Amino acid sequence: MPEEAIDRDAWIETYHRLAPASLSDGLNDGLLMEEFNRELMIRISRLFGTGERFKKGLLIGQEGCGKTTVLSRLSRREPLIHRNRPICFSIFETLNLVDIETVDILLMIYIHLVRAAAEEGWELPTENSSPLLTGMAEAAEPESPIGDPWEMLRVRYKSDSAFRRKIRNSLKADIESVQARISTLCGLFSRRVHDCFMITEAAVSKLQAEDVSEKVLSRLKAVFYREYKSEVAFLRMLEEAIGEIQARHYQSLILKHAWLEIPRDPLFLIDDADRLGRGDIERIFFRESHLLTTIPAGMVFAFPLFATHLTSFSRIQDRFEAVFLRPLFSNAEAEPPAVDPQGEMAHLIIRRMAPEMVSEDALEYLIGHSGGMIGTLMGLIRNGCRLALQHRASVIDRPMAETLVQDFKKRFARLADIPDWRRHARAVVESREPQPEDGSLVHLFRHNLVLEYHTPEGEIRRALHPGMQPPLN
Repeated sequence: MPEEAIDRDAWIETYHRLAPASLSDGLNDGLLMEEFNRELMIRISRLFGTGERFKKGLLIGQEGCGKTTVLSRLSRREPLIHRNRPICFSIFETLNLVDIETVDILLMIYIHLVRAAAEEGWELPTENSSPLLTGMAEAAEPESPIGDPWEMLRVRYKSDSAFRRKIRNSLKADIESVQARISTLCGLFSRRVHDCFMITEAAVSKLQAEDVSEKVLSRLKAVFYREYKSEVAFLRMLEEAIGEIQARHYQSLILKHAWLEIPRDPLFLIDDADRLGRGDIERIFFRESHLLTTIPAGMVFAFPLFATHLTSFSRIQDRFEAVFLRPLFSNAEAEPPAVDPQGEMAHLIIRRMAPEMVSEDALEYLIGHSGGMIGTLMGLIRNGCRLALQHRASVIDRPMAETLVQDFKKRFARLADIPDWRRHARAVVESREPQPEDGSLVHLFRHNLVLEYHTPEGEIRRALHPGMQPPLN
């Protein structure tokens, strides 16, 4: 890797643009994959946009498969935000993962509800108007209120274990009051009705049942989920979309089905629950899940794949809707689906760096060794930026990509330290049946040593991660 004249600022900027995503970043759609899990997001949108209210969901996947990206895009997705008020936060950013209990998550839910209500400019009910719950003030020993009191509470709650225990004990002593206050705030959101004219999928289905022509229906689909508060503005749009004659002919019918009165329920999109340890997962989601599922709000948690292979997971499947997020492909030789995953992943990188900063064959090589995991690919390219700076190179070329992959494989070698891992990995990869629960299985899935993915035929298969060496056979 010869030294060349390089643009250090460009490498540093690219390095930061490849950093792991956070919900608080407000991910830029211009940097995301255009077709990335489109069908999955439509499914989740429909799950919370129709039918039973206050559903609870688990977005299940392995580390680096794009759960944060999906949650971020859901928070801005139509029609989800027309029926729900998305409230996003990360467990990793707001709580101490070394010391966490279910009641801590309840407190964060409460805090974010209060802050969301403040953003809407609403006056809080009397029992929710103080910055701390009743009974917490003495335990909190608050300092002079400077800035946002909720932010001060969150920072101290995460960093001060003694303070955390005091607050937690206060909350546990009156958990029914905590849940009642959360329910009151959720009701505050749900009572705010969203009134407007809008063409939705449900409206089109009703019009189709009343024999509206397919030509008119197809034109109406072009104006899906556009909001019109005024009937005059809505009718003007109809004339432009389907023509003046058709608009007059179908006017009363379309007005009948396009008027919506929708309660905007709070919908929590909670990231990084998949970073919790096995014991925390079992306590929070298996033994104490009732503390979460009884809240009158929708919820989607990022959830680890390994936990679905625990025996206890079957106990909560009637309480949580499970949605799986899989790697885009198992390896470079896998049969591609309808959307070219390798091409999409390449575009994902090129959106974050100048094309001349990475050679085509180097990028193809790195994508092939990512296992179809977006986070893995971003990490490899990010390390490539550091290596380029170190060697004063102007491009990540194929030899540099091979160095990056070799370093990546050394990381896997350190993780594969469980006794007789090849036998355990072979049993998981070769079997299509659920494996008996044991620590080795949890370890293999938790650290991505084995990937679980979908074939083009829709079957679930498992494969050794391309970074694992030597191979099983």
